[in-house]
Parts: sequence; structure tokens; C-alpha cells
Amino acid sequence: MKDTLKYYRFLVLSSLIGCLNFIIPIPSVFFNFNLSGYAWILVFIVSLYYIIFKIKKSFFSYKIWIPLVLYLFIYLIYDFSFIGLQSTLQFTLPLIVGYVAGGLQYNQQVLLKILKYFRNLIIIIILSNSLFSFLRYGILGFGPSAYGPLAVIGGTICLTLFYDTNKKKYLIYYILILTIPTLAATRTAIAIMLLLPFLHTYRIFSNNKIKLLLLFIPLLIYIFNLNVIQEKMFFNGEGNLNEISIDSDNINTSGRKSINFLLINEFYKKPIFGNGLRADYFILKDNFNNIQEAHNDYLQILVNYGLFGLLFLFISYFIQFRYFLSIRIHSRTERLLIITLFSLTLPMMLFMFSENILRMTFSFIIYFYAIAGMLMSINKQNKTILKYNYENNSSHPLI
Repeated sequence: MKDTLKYYRFLVLSSLIGCLNFIIPIPSVFFNFNLSGYAWILVFIVSLYYIIFKIKKSFFSYKIWIPLVLYLFIYLIYDFSFIGLQSTLQFTLPLIVGYVAGGLQYNQQVLLKILKYFRNLIIIIILSNSLFSFLRYGILGFGPSAYGPLAVIGGTICLTLFYDTNKKKYLIYYILILTIPTLAATRTAIAIMLLLPFLHTYRIFSNNKIKLLLLFIPLLIYIFNLNVIQEKMFFNGEGNLNEISIDSDNINTSGRKSINFLLINEFYKKPIFGNGLRADYFILKDNFNNIQEAHNDYLQILVNYGLFGLLFLFISYFIQFRYFLSIRIHSRTERLLIITLFSLTLPMMLFMFSENILRMTFSFIIYFYAIAGMLMSINKQNKTILKYNYENNSSHPLI
């Protein structure tokens, strides 16, 4: 079990490295490579080490992803570049993390320790986001975009535990975690966090959700009227809910309207197989001074890999979702894990509209697939325990 704990410590460490310049006053770039680059490379190297030397067999459903991965690497061979290699490895890294997580062993004590690791990461982010950024920059509302997706992971886990145990402390933790995207003014993450209590898949209709509605409606109004949100959302520095529209002249989309218009035109030039690896990067670099990311995974895939690339991705997601539905649950732990995964699926799809979530591999996506791999490994372990109990008339507890 020590190998399991070490691996999850590395995942948490990678998240800290990716945001380190917002935690302590250091540069964000070393030797022409930013901290997020060092973060995903750390996870990649450690994961490869585990696959070669530690993992005997993984129960992660990697076969689902073989067609997409083959398409990515065939495209890389056809249109090779260093930046294309980097992008391809980043796209496949979450699956590698899932494979490793699906080959590790778990018990209740290990799961609690993993939860504590992630709790400590969230505490550090809350403190750095609300205190350090204020001391360093003199303002609230300044933090890396990776904070928002990490907050959604932590918030979803808290809601799962709240709905399962009905302990109000988990709801308090959730509201504390909501301060992360609020103070960092990451609008998509705020919207997801405010909707998540009602979109959460633990008992689609429950009295708790109705009660939370009475709390979160005034909370939404309060957050919307905060100066940091108003100044980021509206060009005039203030606005109202009626103005929230992509066609509004007062809405600040942080350049996304111009980016989307440019990239959609480029997509139409080569719609089937795309314009080439990281074509979006070169297009944006040539047309904008400081913008080098599409902030839209769907559009990025369409521009770079074409309709075939997006089709492979959607088919893989659909098969994966069906696979999750087919898993026969044997224990409370499995039930909570699969509920958390289902609850994170829609936020992931929404983040893909406004962030480079698939390539932000030290944030949301590695934890999503780590939970998936964890679920599949625990499910297999419990099947083995049930079989042993049946054959030997014993009663070993399930995980």
C-alpha cells in the first residue's frame, strides 16, 4: 500500500508545482519552461516508472481509448514537431494516470490518507488564493485558472460526503472551497460550483437539494455583485443578470469571441482531418500578442485534429460512460466513487468549453481519471473478496 500512497502524493505535488508561483514569490518560467510543464512531466515520468516497475496488472478500462490514442500518435508521426509531441503526451497523460490508479491496491485507511492529501492541497490553495495573492498584488481576484477546476473536484467530493452522511460540516467545507474560484474570478468554475449541489447525481431529487436552493440563490446574488466579479465580467465594471449574453456589448469574454471566430474560420479550411498538431497555437500566436491557447477544448480539437479527432473523443466518452453504468457495485466505497465520477462528468464537459482542461494535466483531469482507476481497482478487489468469502464460508469485509 506504500506505493499507492506515494503515487497520490506525487499527483498532489504536481498540482502544487503547477501553481507554485501563486503560493510563493518565484518566477513562473525556468529555462524557457513554465511550472505547469514541469508539473505534468513529473506525473508522466513517475507514472511510467510505476507502469514499468510497479504495476503488474491494471483494471482500468484502457481498451476504450485505444482508437483515439492510435489516431493521436499516427497524426504525431505524420505531422511531427516538439510542440506536437508535448501536446500528444499531455492528452494521453490522464489515461496513463487512470491505468496506474487501476493497478494499485486500496483499503479504507489508504483511501482516508489520499483524501487527507487532497484536503491539504485544497487548504493550501484557499490560503494562497485569499491571503498571499492579496499581499503580493494588493487585490483579490488574481489566481491561476487551474484553481477553479481543482475546487470543483474538492467541492464534488464534499457534496458526495454531505449527501451520503448528512453531516453539515461537508457543506461548510463546500462553501469554503467555493471561495477559491470566487476570489480568483474564474467564472466557469463559479457557475459550476453554484449549480453542482443540484446537478450532483446523489439522489437526483432529495429534500436536501430543495433546502440548498434557499441558500444558494442568495449566495449567487451575493457573488454576482462582488466587485471582483463585476469588473471581470463587464467592460463597464458593472452589470446585471439580464446582460449575460454572448451578444451583449458589455460582456467581457476575455477575448474568447475573437478567438472563436478566428479558429472556426481556420477549422472550415480543413474540417475533416484538421490543420495539424497545435495549429491553434501558431494561429493565435500570429494574430494576438499574448494569447496562445484556445480556451476551448472542442474547438482546439476541431482545428488541430478535425472532425475525426472530435468524433473519436466523443465515441470514447460515450463508451466510457456506458462502461461506468455497467459496473456492478458491491460496497459503499464503490457507490460513492461512481457517484462522484458521474457528478464530475458534466463539469468536465462544461470546462472543455472555456478552458484547456484536457491539457491542464496537473489540475482537474488527472484526478478524474485517478478516481476512475481507483473505482475499477476496488471493484475488482471486492469481487475477489466476495468470491473468497463464498468459497471459504468467511466474511472478510469489502473495501
